[in-house]
Amino acid sequence: MKKAEYIKLIEQIKSPKNIANILIFTAFALAFTGVLVSKYIFFQTIVGKDNISKVMVTAPVNIEVVDHIKTENRKREVARKVNVIYSTADDTYIKNNLHVIIEQINKIRTSNENEKEKQRKLETILDISDSSIKNFVVFYFINADEERLNKILTASEKTLTAVLNEGITEKDFEENTLAKIIRRNIEPNITNNQIKVITALLEQVIVPNMIVNEEATELARKNARDMVSPIKVRFNKGDVIVKAGEPITQVKKEALSKAGYNILQINYKGILGILCLVGIGIFSVYNYFKYFEAKFLEPRHLYLVGFLSLLMAILSIFLPSNWSVFILPFPFYAIILSVFFNPRASFFITVTLLTIITLSLQLSALAMSAFLLSIIISTIGMTTIKYSRRLDLIRVGGYTSIAMAIVILCVYYDLGMEKLLQDITAGLLNGLISGMFALGMIPVLENTFKVITMFGLAELGDYNHPLLKKLHEAAPGTFEHSLRVSNLAESAAEAIGGNHETESEVPYTMT
Repeated sequence: MKKAEYIKLIEQIKSPKNIANILIFTAFALAFTGVLVSKYIFFQTIVGKDNISKVMVTAPVNIEVVDHIKTENRKREVARKVNVIYSTADDTYIKNNLHVIIEQINKIRTSNENEKEKQRKLETILDISDSSIKNFVVFYFINADEERLNKILTASEKTLTAVLNEGITEKDFEENTLAKIIRRNIEPNITNNQIKVITALLEQVIVPNMIVNEEATELARKNARDMVSPIKVRFNKGDVIVKAGEPITQVKKEALSKAGYNILQINYKGILGILCLVGIGIFSVYNYFKYFEAKFLEPRHLYLVGFLSLLMAILSIFLPSNWSVFILPFPFYAIILSVFFNPRASFFITVTLLTIITLSLQLSALAMSAFLLSIIISTIGMTTIKYSRRLDLIRVGGYTSIAMAIVILCVYYDLGMEKLLQDITAGLLNGLISGMFALGMIPVLENTFKVITMFGLAELGDYNHPLLKKLHEAAPGTFEHSLRVSNLAESAAEAIGGNHETESEVPYTMT
């Protein structure tokens, strides 16, 4: 940008009109931020430094809250007690190792070497730490006859198969229970000496054949956690929730919330964040009007948007904590802006306001999604209404209420029947009341902000209007001429896809 352009831009900004506009927008941003921040400031009256209560608060009604910390600790404890789930690994190599050792033992027994050399080789094969057991086993393998040896080796193979079928884990080795497991699976017709030899032999080849199944174990632990019922704390009517000077725990905060107290807190960084969010929202709406809906970029329309936005913010902060959030009249806001502007502009402004309020007041994402769908239904419905029929607004409100109820049912089905019924009722009433309330507020807002709507123009075309009656009596020719022009304008509008209801009223207003 050249220097001359900079100078021109600065001069434009310095103009009295632009300075006034900047001051107005700044004042509105500060006021809107102040309204939203006041939601947090209200709670500070009962909370002192270090989260200590300044006053004693009792339960106005019976209150039941979930102790999330104790519930989570209970879930962790239950999950910890779930046994690890194992899967059997391929254990063919273990059996092969036993066959190799048996072959080596037979080869040493049948060799022509002296007994001392045979003893040395068997001690090398058999890694037994207990010297007395090692000497006994080696002596047995050297001196046992073929019948007794074959009996032991056959029993060893059967025992190994039984042990592997039962499963061996790392834990069995850590707890030194392998010998016990082997003895448990040996056939009962085996002598104690033979049991000692079989146990020592199998200890040479057995390794863990069970591996941890992480996926199955995690699933079992998750199921165990899900089976834990929430640990609830109950405050009967009149019970003390928190005493003066007592720390406010998370459970007590939730109880205070259900009792109607605001539990949200904020610092100066949060206030600056909300101010920036509001500023971005105002800037976005202003530029939307500037580039896409310039005809609405005039004081009366902007004042109307500002008034309705402040009204929505005030309703949001004064909503009691124990009320359903779905009672907030965002559908009304969308419907009324669709009447005074158009559905497209209404959708953009309402979504911007919803985003600001949701982030500033920390509403849930699920609540935002339900309101977003209600805004979509409201603005789409407003494109189908006939401005000669005001009751169409109630029809749009009915569609919106049904849509909100369906969304709430889909996303909140697992929060308990009482909470679900409360939210669905709030959603149904919200849509219906929004349509009816918008119907009654249109004339008031038209007169207050001097903005004529399609409904107002439709009323001007009523033949029973006092001005048209007077025109018919005083100048019947002009009246008939205006009537014919009105019919022509309506036909032309229908032919090009325009708004024939609006065009038919223009000749009367011009007359």
